[in-house]
Amino acid sequence: MGKDIGKLDPTLKGSVETARHKISYQLEKLKLKTGRAEDRKSGLLTAHETYLESLLFPHKSLQSRELCFLPILAKLGMNALGELQKCSGSKNIGRHLIVRIP
Repeated sequence: MGKDIGKLDPTLKGSVETARHKISYQLEKLKLKTGRAEDRKSGLLTAHETYLESLLFPHKSLQSRELCFLPILAKLGMNALGELQKCSGSKNIGRHLIVRIP
């Protein structure tokens, strides 16, 4: 269509390109909206939200209430405290450590 309009009036070539860019932009915008609507309808976003919420609030309560160290200590014994004490201290302030307790 751009070629036909260009043959008819060469001064309209710029207008054709501008219209092409605008149409392309609107189609891309429509694709994004459609994708979001499809995700919302399929429940994908809700599933992600539920998963993240369960990480922050296990069993719908605070982590500190659900993820208590006392059952782990009862299972592993006092040796677990010794391992943690080795990793803690002023030299490790501000660092995150993964401690494997036997």
